Amino acid sequence: GGLNSYHPRSWVIEGSNDNGHWEILDTQNDCNFLNGSYKSFIFSIKNENSKEFKYIRMRLTGLNWANFNYLALASFEIYGTLI
Repeated sequence: GGLNSYHPRSWVIEGSNDNGHWEILDTQNDCNFLNGSYKSFIFSIKNENSKEFKYIRMRLTGLNWANFNYLALASFEIYGTLI
C-alpha cells in the first residue's frame, strides 16, 4: 500500500472481436489517480462509433508505481450496454 505501490501507472484498454486484432479504446500514461492505498477511479472510455466488442483487455505499457512489471488490481469493472 501507500504511494508508489504496485498499482498501474500506464496502460491501454483494448477491444477485440476475434481475440487477435485489438483496437485501442483508451490510453493512460503516468496516471496518478491510482497511486496510493485503497485508490479507485472511474475512467470514461469513448466509443464514438458505438462499436461492439466480444473481448476487452487491459495491458500495461510501462512500469507500475513501484517500478515493476506487475499488474495489481483488486477489481476491474466495465459499465455499458450488453448487446
